[in-house]
Amino acid sequence: TEKMKKVGFDPDADFEEQISAKLEEGKKGLKPASELEALMKKVDKLSNELNGWKSQAEKSSAEAEMAKARAAFANKLTDHFGKASDILLDYATMKGIIAVKDGIPGVTVDDDFVPLAVEKGPGAIDVLKKLYPQFAITKQQTGGKDVSTRPGTNSGDNREPISMEEFEKMPHASKQEFVKSGGKIA
Repeated sequence: TEKMKKVGFDPDADFEEQISAKLEEGKKGLKPASELEALMKKVDKLSNELNGWKSQAEKSSAEAEMAKARAAFANKLTDHFGKASDILLDYATMKGIIAVKDGIPGVTVDDDFVPLAVEKGPGAIDVLKKLYPQFAITKQQTGGKDVSTRPGTNSGDNREPISMEEFEKMPHASKQEFVKSGGKIA
């Protein structure tokens, strides 16, 4: 306790308060070394610039990869989405669906990456068709038989003419079909 009194501490008072007071008193008397402070400011400035350059380089690299991916998709989307392919590509890119993983373009849905080019199974285009079926071009199948071989659609030469009253009683669709098939009204 005598040693404590010699350095200015009261053994009976709150020790933490005394330490805090001594630290504040010591801080008032200290002056930062101007050279060290200037050097630290330079180091901070250089560090910030370096981090800025690094993030810019990473951003540029990511943008270049995305541009390659968009170009790869643009060539394939037109066949599957027609005129909507440009809009779909922009939208899917904006939504983060178009992605690049290990330099390979593809799509990411629910944290699953599907590459654009696949040897087997569904690829990125198939995923986009499922996500946006309203824009996908569907291959239309040809109709059944040729119109001329359907019953009742042969040329009107073989048909008996019908009266205007019979024609008026027919539903609108039947009237159209009758006229298209060359039916005659007596």
